[in-house]
Amino acid sequence: MNKLTVLMNCKNGGKFLKESLQSIIDQTYTEWELFFFDNNSSDQSKEIFKSFQDPRLKYYYFDKSLRLGEARNKAWKEISSEYVAICDVDDTFLNNRFEEQIKFMNFNSKCGVVGSNVFLIDSKSNKFSELKYNQDGKTLKKKIQYQHVFNSATLFFRKNAVDQVGGYNASYEMVNDYDLLFRLSKKFELANIDKTLVCNRQHESNLSFQKIVKGQIELLKLQFSILKNVKSFEIKFKLYKNIFITALRVIYHFFKKKILN
Repeated sequence: MNKLTVLMNCKNGGKFLKESLQSIIDQTYTEWELFFFDNNSSDQSKEIFKSFQDPRLKYYYFDKSLRLGEARNKAWKEISSEYVAICDVDDTFLNNRFEEQIKFMNFNSKCGVVGSNVFLIDSKSNKFSELKYNQDGKTLKKKIQYQHVFNSATLFFRKNAVDQVGGYNASYEMVNDYDLLFRLSKKFELANIDKTLVCNRQHESNLSFQKIVKGQIELLKLQFSILKNVKSFEIKFKLYKNIFITALRVIYHFFKKKILN
């Protein structure tokens, strides 16, 4: 059994898929399997994936379109490895990503998830920014009560930890990572490695760009859910502030969309 499963959900992700898969194949840590779940794609995703003749690449097909939370939940049931790395079809990964994250998890048994810093890249793979994330576990557990403290493209999970908190919430499409991370923070340590291991692509075909209003509405729902678990007045104040900002975003993007249409 492989120690690491790479989980990749794909819905018409052919545009950047070849580059993403190649960056996984080029990893310095080699004992992994990639579970590729084709979420009823209508583009060339299947053909691109099948063009790679690597036995570690496993193809699965969903015959109907699922929301991302549903797709990840269904895919998760096929995984039996100790660790799971989330890889999106439009991102690329520095060749030491898996090596660094698996090394960290092997030496930090109480950690449920580890992320990293990221380069932001455009549609032509040009780097235009670098984002660094807080490394202190205590700070991460505090901040996650009122804001997302990871870049989702970098997430590397201990599978047993995710199983213990109930896995992905299938009702969320846009904020499923944040929801899972908050629940993990209640039982396990959180961490970010102070190294840049992922190139996170920013483009208008991103799910977050396409469904920005829905994403903000989901975030509001999650923020109110988190609020029920918060006891600190300081954290409640910061969360209420962020709820207000999220509500303003919903209103702004809703009317912007109405005007443009």
